[in-house]
Amino acid sequence: MTRSRGAVVFFCGAATAVVFGAVLAAYDLWGGVPRHLWRVMRVLLIGAVGGMGFGGVAWVRSFEPAERPRAMFKAAAVLGGFALICGGGLFGHYAIRLDSSRAICAPALIAPSLQARREALRKGLGPLFPVIDPHGSCLHLKRELDAFDGDRTCPTFPPDDIECRCGKQRWRATHALRCKTKPTSCQWRKSADGSSLGCPEHGALHTLKEARGSL
Repeated sequence: MTRSRGAVVFFCGAATAVVFGAVLAAYDLWGGVPRHLWRVMRVLLIGAVGGMGFGGVAWVRSFEPAERPRAMFKAAAVLGGFALICGGGLFGHYAIRLDSSRAICAPALIAPSLQARREALRKGLGPLFPVIDPHGSCLHLKRELDAFDGDRTCPTFPPDDIECRCGKQRWRATHALRCKTKPTSCQWRKSADGSSLGCPEHGALHTLKEARGSL
């Protein structure tokens, strides 16, 4: 392959990488890439990596052996600049992603059904997690769902369609200790010397305020 063709292949791969990142970032902000598009996204990723790798190697190999170290240095400088641009793009996406993921996950902390919380978490984490962490409300929601899946521990605000364990108590939607004025919370209480059901206090009130403020 000639030097010019190697450069063209390399920059075509770089352009494909930019397209891949732009599409992924856009869908990430809107709740994740639809499943039927993942096959196309994989093709774009393979094309980007293959084009940059094959084109870069071909471009370096087009030089005489004595000139190749200098050519490799130039190629490394171009790759470094491209990496800096990508890093800046990722940081900018992270800044935008915080508000987007908060709008998805914070209300889900008090969603009435477990399935609604799982769906919100899937959208809130997005396909770039954990490369780019979402807002803390998504991580909070993930910890609560992981704890429930592990040993049926209740979330801070138990949904109405499950039974779970809150300290020494069992939660169900018709529980006698259901809070009358606010969503019932499962949290540590001095009166119970441990986790128990009741009306939200302290940290749970902060979570409730955040969730309602995002609605």
